Amino acid sequence: CAYLETWHLDIENFLDLRKNTGDERRRTHDMNTANWIPDLFMKRVQEEKQWTLFSPSDVADLHDLYGKAFQKRYEEYERMADNGDIRLFKRVDAVSLWRKMLSMLFETGHPWVTFKDPSNIRSPQDHAGVVHSSNLCTEILLNTYKDETAVCNLGSVNLAAHVTPGGLNDELLQKTVRTAIRMLDNVIDINFYPTKEAENSNRKHRPIGMGVMG
Repeated sequence: CAYLETWHLDIENFLDLRKNTGDERRRTHDMNTANWIPDLFMKRVQEEKQWTLFSPSDVADLHDLYGKAFQKRYEEYERMADNGDIRLFKRVDAVSLWRKMLSMLFETGHPWVTFKDPSNIRSPQDHAGVVHSSNLCTEILLNTYKDETAVCNLGSVNLAAHVTPGGLNDELLQKTVRTAIRMLDNVIDINFYPTKEAENSNRKHRPIGMGVMG
């Protein structure tokens, strides 16, 4: 899944990537997309104000900032744009952009809506860096660095297979969960990793996630 921050100059084209109409050369039907939204954007939507889009080559540090630090730096860049110190930018109506984001979500299911600031403020790994994205279902938030690509190993327990006429079979469920957790841990050691960065992250942090279905 590709995550893009709302201030990115290409955000409007990014929103159209999964549309079922238009130029096929500008579509990515097999790629999941998601918005990585700072709180400041939602404030601008509430206040019906303008929002500024930037090129990441001019505002590279915004990727690693969140909360008040992001807002302070973002507003500095807006003043620089007003003064002519940044030439590559675009002003858009925040409400219009938000409506387009929601329209694309209703029409195609993409890009889904995720929030950068709560993800980082509530992250138990905030001492280790900034979270830049999530997984496909947005329930996992892990750090990614130059030499580490966040990986999480997932499993799911089918609760329907543990129900008897007398109710939930707790003993069987305990056995299944213990086995599944051990299997997930084993996956970390025996898995094939497409990149060295993914292997570094997975073997170092050993993250696993266990869900339920049925």
